[in-house]
Amino acid sequence: MCIRDSYGTGEQTRSFCYVDDLVDGLIRLMAYEGDYAGAVNLGNPAEITVRELVARVLHLTSSQSRIVARPLPVDDPQRRRPDISLAQRLLGWKPRTDLERGLERTIAYFAEEAATAASFPRSRERPEKAKRANAASAVLAQVKDPAVP
Repeated sequence: MCIRDSYGTGEQTRSFCYVDDLVDGLIRLMAYEGDYAGAVNLGNPAEITVRELVARVLHLTSSQSRIVARPLPVDDPQRRRPDISLAQRLLGWKPRTDLERGLERTIAYFAEEAATAASFPRSRERPEKAKRANAASAVLAQVKDPAVP
């Protein structure tokens, strides 16, 4: 198993905002009744390198996956960090969920989804639907991802 498409050296930074925090910011923005009518950045200003993010995900999932390095695209920004000062001032908003907690929640969500999917009865209850799903899975299995050797 491998984590694909880790581009460049992994030293470029990214910022991740947990979905609950982003939705809260969007709701506050929609409810804003002030005079300002421009763009408002929502996001999490806490930066992390891509390399550190991969290491955290591997650790939190107890994965033995290997990282496959790919060339960094020329248009890939080295730094992504939103300036949320306007959102803080106008909306009283800032993200509350740190990256570690957000990753834990996200990993738990997908683990639960995978367990539910694995326990779903396949062909007994809806044979026609199961046949279509199996046919779709067979087609997808034949599609070769050019990024994977």
